[in-house]
Amino acid sequence: MRFVPKANVRVQLTLTILLVILLSWLCSTVMSNYLILQGMHNLRQSMLLHPELYPRPLPEPNIGLRELLLGPTERVTDLFGFAQPPRQNPRAETPERVGEDNEGVPPGPPDNNSGGMSPSPREDDIAPQPPNPPDNIASGMAPLPRRPAPPPRMELYRIIILARAFVALLFALLAGAWLSRKFTRPLSELSHGAQVLQSGNFDYRLPVHGGDEFTQVSLAMNGMAERVAGQIGHLEEEARRRQQFLADVAHELRSPVTTMRTMAGALEEGLAEDPERHTRAITALVRTSDRLQHLVTDLLELAKLDLHELPMHRQPVDIRELAGACLQAHVPAAAQAGIVLQPVAPGAPLMLEADPDRLAQVLDNLLENAINYAGSGAQVTITLDDGDPVRLMVADTGQGIPARHLPYLFDAFYRVDSSRTPGQSPSGLGLRITRGLVEAHGGTLTLDSEVGKGTRVTVSLPGIST
Repeated sequence: MRFVPKANVRVQLTLTILLVILLSWLCSTVMSNYLILQGMHNLRQSMLLHPELYPRPLPEPNIGLRELLLGPTERVTDLFGFAQPPRQNPRAETPERVGEDNEGVPPGPPDNNSGGMSPSPREDDIAPQPPNPPDNIASGMAPLPRRPAPPPRMELYRIIILARAFVALLFALLAGAWLSRKFTRPLSELSHGAQVLQSGNFDYRLPVHGGDEFTQVSLAMNGMAERVAGQIGHLEEEARRRQQFLADVAHELRSPVTTMRTMAGALEEGLAEDPERHTRAITALVRTSDRLQHLVTDLLELAKLDLHELPMHRQPVDIRELAGACLQAHVPAAAQAGIVLQPVAPGAPLMLEADPDRLAQVLDNLLENAINYAGSGAQVTITLDDGDPVRLMVADTGQGIPARHLPYLFDAFYRVDSSRTPGQSPSGLGLRITRGLVEAHGGTLTLDSEVGKGTRVTVSLPGIST
């Protein structure tokens, strides 16, 4: 298998920046050296055209790869194209200068080896002279100005090149390290955040700083984590409620089933042969079966509401007339419980597009709750408010509901008075079904209560658009 070395983004970015800087430096060095060599070549041609001024012209520069990278070779000692001037002998002087300097000075002793003649000058003491000196020197005029001294030799030039390479490399490393940290730090944070979210910790939030693309990705991941966490929390809450709902259903069914099993067993074993006991057993069976049927019906309706499968037969309905009819139907039960039902105020019809049977079921459930929990001596009033939406309020002046119970009133099988047994109270699904029916009509239901002052339920339903 082929081996592929792994390198993170920081290393790759650093190497890329370093390569770009080095290539730019290399190109600039090659171009600079080429221009220098080309200028030396042109200067050599000019020197060859004037041999009387430049008896020792520059050597021909070699333009090759080594010279382009390192500069001119060691053979060229003048970087600016000027040849070394001929070495002057300090003891060599012109005849005129010798005559002037030796006036009144006796000549030195003769050399024994030369027969009294002056010693012959050594080869090193003879200064090289140009083959054709200019006319101004021969005529005793002022000499030509001396050529400038040569600049540093090639070693210094190469040291400069190496220093340039070192500085370029240093700046490339610093720039690469800074840029790689700038770009790889948010990538590392994104990678860590993705790993944390993958592990199932959706409460983690990525740090957000700046306004670049990395920040946008961080914000998107934070938003995604928040939505997923919310959905998971909602699902967990739904699962908890379903488990509680199943436990409540089992608890609600256990009591009537036990009652029916007991009464049926007594009848089967002949324990209720007495006519009076037989009648009580039959009555208990009928009452329990009715309650069980009512509970099963409520459960079916609640399931259909949750699945949005409850059939609705909408038609124009006068909510004022319907409220008055439902109120009259509950007068006997209210009188038995010591509750006073106030009649609905007369007025113009309030038309709604609704299912009359489902809307009557809503009113029946609200009135039953008011009669069962308001307490003896309370008053129950139905108030209608025309508008869009139409508001229907069922209020009582009873004992009220403590604030700690208000958030749970619409949960299935929740009872404010826990001392009531399932057989002594309704199924506990009335408020939840009522709210589901109101929402199925496109309306809302709210409940307000205060201990000692009573409870008010407000139903808002859309009216018929004209």
